[in-house]
Amino acid sequence: IARSLESLHPLSGIKKKEWREFIEFLDSEERRKLKLALRHYENTIKMKPNTKRILNTLLNARFPESARKRLAKKYIERMLREPSKEPAPSD
Repeated sequence: IARSLESLHPLSGIKKKEWREFIEFLDSEERRKLKLALRHYENTIKMKPNTKRILNTLLNARFPESARKRLAKKYIERMLREPSKEPAPSD
């Protein structure tokens, strides 16, 4: 799952050492869109360390299924109660 989410990075498929050259190639509108995409990825898609820990716990078969379901429910409810602290991007 973590690898799948990493593949959603806006610059996925471009070698990190080539990012600077790629970004310099973009015009101002494309850079603005990339900036918005990167912000969205960081705030919405990228797995935070706590999320990785919870995911590993949920996938750990040593824990009873009922305990894993309770943990998943609590985590999802908390995510829904705590909206992102990042301000909405301005156009």
